[in-house]
Amino acid sequence: SDIDLSRFESILKERRKAMIDDIRRELEKHEDQQFTDLIQQGADPDDRSIADLLVDLNLAEVSRDLDELRAIEYALARIRAGSYGICRACGEPIPEERLEAIPETPLCIDCQSRAEEARDARTPSL
Repeated sequence: SDIDLSRFESILKERRKAMIDDIRRELEKHEDQQFTDLIQQGADPDDRSIADLLVDLNLAEVSRDLDELRAIEYALARIRAGSYGICRACGEPIPEERLEAIPETPLCIDCQSRAEEARDARTPSL
């Protein structure tokens, strides 16, 4: 199937800009005075715990955003290489509906399901 690569490239570039803006915003939170106030020397232990939690949440958001940004960059590289829309695992075309939903995806739905099942099988349960 012929997909409109220029349209998907535009979508991905727009999403990349949004992710960079989100990451920048999250990192600026570290410079926010509320963190500084909460973690000052002699602050209440509860205040320090809250500050630690806020920083951890902030860093988790940045990490998630960076993962998505990497996936977007990889998708843009696949467009340049001529392999966008082809499943990295099985080599079959990725349905356009899937690319519409997740334009940075490197896997068709079947291969994605298998990858998730394999990951779940390796993850110990509590």
